[in-house]
Amino acid sequence: MSQMKSVFLLLLVSCGADLGLDQGPHSVDWTERRRQMNVRVLDGSNAELEVSPEALSAEVQNHCRVDSLAGMADCETFVWGNGPVAPGVPYSGSSCRQSACMASLKLCTANLLLEIATAANDTVVQGSTGLLTVPPQSRPTRTGLAEYAALVSTEAVVTAGDGLRAAATTALDGSVCLANSLSDELFENESGEKILEGEVLVGALVEAMEASGAAGELAFEGNVAAADRVLAEETSERRGQQVAFMGPVLSRYHAAALLVGGPTARSISDPGPSASR
Repeated sequence: MSQMKSVFLLLLVSCGADLGLDQGPHSVDWTERRRQMNVRVLDGSNAELEVSPEALSAEVQNHCRVDSLAGMADCETFVWGNGPVAPGVPYSGSSCRQSACMASLKLCTANLLLEIATAANDTVVQGSTGLLTVPPQSRPTRTGLAEYAALVSTEAVVTAGDGLRAAATTALDGSVCLANSLSDELFENESGEKILEGEVLVGALVEAMEASGAAGELAFEGNVAAADRVLAEETSERRGQQVAFMGPVLSRYHAAALLVGGPTARSISDPGPSASR
């Protein structure tokens, strides 16, 4: 797969080099292109709503606060008392417990977003104002959800990794994760087994890395598929090449950016430099 992606990057550069896409104004509506990634959801009264992947991720995070943190009293108290940051925003805890709680919350959010992105049946989410039903989505929407899942899982990696890295240092000021706190109990599972803060951090780090890889693969494939569809259906060759190769979202440009660590799901709501082309 990595060899195929390397070839893809070379083809992108060679094919896009002579498109002349920066010569003169163009009429591509990038806002409409982004709207294709919006998610259809049904609220409690069965009314259909259209929300962005970013907005849905906030509702998914609320679901994880209610569901996955159940039984983790300290986590629940911390999360509800302080209010978690948005799913795709970095977070560094001031203790091992805070880092473990937030890494777990972000990991749950990323996994559920990825589940929705690949679901063949309805998914029910406990939103902030009630139950939301998310039916199976279109390919562009699944791509947007996968990108956001990749972003959130990466933030879980950073949160867990920063906590463990702090514990490995000699910091003793009490404002970071300390080594002697890694053996503190975070919660007790259904089998009565005590789960330690360090175990949660390590587990979240490993699982979030796996989730990030899976979500990134899905997002990459979705962007390539969206670009190929434009090339096949657009009647204007110049416009088709512009959208397929240089679009800020759902394009080969964006697929390449994902591979090299460039713009990620943030581009869904942030136009970025390509939007002005």
